[in-house]
Amino acid sequence: MKTKTKTKTKFVVSICALTLIFTACKKDAVTPESVLDCNGIENGVAVVDSCGDCQQAYIYNYVSHDVVYLDDTTDITLVGTTMLVMPEDAGNPYWNSGCIPAVVYDCMGVENGVAVIDSCGDCQGAYVYNMITHDPTEIVMLGGDTNGISVTLLPGQVIILPEDAGNPYWNSGCIPAVVYDCMGVENGVAVIDSCGDCQGAYVYNMITHDPTEIVMLGGDTNGISVTLLPGQVIILPEDAGNPYWNSGCK
Repeated sequence: MKTKTKTKTKFVVSICALTLIFTACKKDAVTPESVLDCNGIENGVAVVDSCGDCQQAYIYNYVSHDVVYLDDTTDITLVGTTMLVMPEDAGNPYWNSGCIPAVVYDCMGVENGVAVIDSCGDCQGAYVYNMITHDPTEIVMLGGDTNGISVTLLPGQVIILPEDAGNPYWNSGCIPAVVYDCMGVENGVAVIDSCGDCQGAYVYNMITHDPTEIVMLGGDTNGISVTLLPGQVIILPEDAGNPYWNSGCK
């Protein structure tokens, strides 16, 4: 009786062990679900770009410039002057090549025009200028549209774009900021020296060197140059040799 019970117990344990092994094997043997790329290839490498186009990998011959598109890159063998180009590789010319460029209007309302608003808030366009004659009467304002102009230029003529260096129209409409010097003169020349003293300009006679002829101007030198007598000059605060500059330091 004991022998039969023992045998039966071993049989049950064996069945349980086999069940566990079978279950474990079955779990390990689960095959991952296939994933289709945008080209419909199982586990393929094709990718949708920012334009919504499905881009494939391809083999490129950088000598002949031939292209062979690939559905799958598995077991690909490159020979000679060929290389594998993946969809998102840097420099892939097909990536995002199908995007429709956004239409942009410049400040003059020209589609993809060149007119630009400067720092003064003025809309500046391009113009044609003659670099030989420098005749302002020959200036041709183009606004934002320079299409086809280059083929019509005469000798010496160039197209000046709004932000080109030296363009006199750029920022020409700005109202200068009002600045007061240390003597309270609008856009004056008075400056505080290293001693903390506010130094102004003055008129000095370089012939007589007579201190009694010195005329203190403060920060305002406007119109003084036309009233100077022979030998007189305007000495600005920071001019070399100005004896007043830093004279108040202890």
